[in-house]
Amino acid sequence: MRINTEIGELQAFVAVAEKSSFRAAAESLFISQPALSRRIDKLERDLKCQLLERTTRRVSLTDAGRQLLSHAQAVIDELERAYQGLEARTVARSGKVTIACVPSVANHLLPSVLRDFARTYPAVRVKVIDESAQTVLDRVRDGQADFGLSFLGSQDAELEFTSIRAERYVVVVRPFSMRSTMSPEPLTW
Repeated sequence: MRINTEIGELQAFVAVAEKSSFRAAAESLFISQPALSRRIDKLERDLKCQLLERTTRRVSLTDAGRQLLSHAQAVIDELERAYQGLEARTVARSGKVTIACVPSVANHLLPSVLRDFARTYPAVRVKVIDESAQTVLDRVRDGQADFGLSFLGSQDAELEFTSIRAERYVVVVRPFSMRSTMSPEPLTW
């Protein structure tokens, strides 16, 4: 069996069933009453049965109409959920992200990360605020940045801090000559 029904026809049918009125249903769908009637007529022709009993005073469902109503509503609800999911996904993959970070992160870490991010999310614009560690905290706190990357952490109870990377630090010294009378003391941290 080939289904030749359009979603607009099902929406028209459900609206008439819920409102028990062609006028109110047409208004709720923002279409004219004649357009609504054409949709219902086409649906009834396609299904080869009468779905609505019309009198001059009221509209009611036939047995076939009652049987179709729950299925039509389920189809519409499912399609709305699908659209909402796709819309949420599209919104999540577009827009603008503002990152506040210290200069060392902006120069050394971000370029490769942002290159990969741009490949995955080409519709997302990224703004980088390259500032001092305290300014990074301030920009996140006042909402000018969506998140910050810094070396300061847990100094502000209003913000959440998560460690994402540990840096390796080294000590740089000039070589000691053998003639030196000072012997270097080992450094402890």
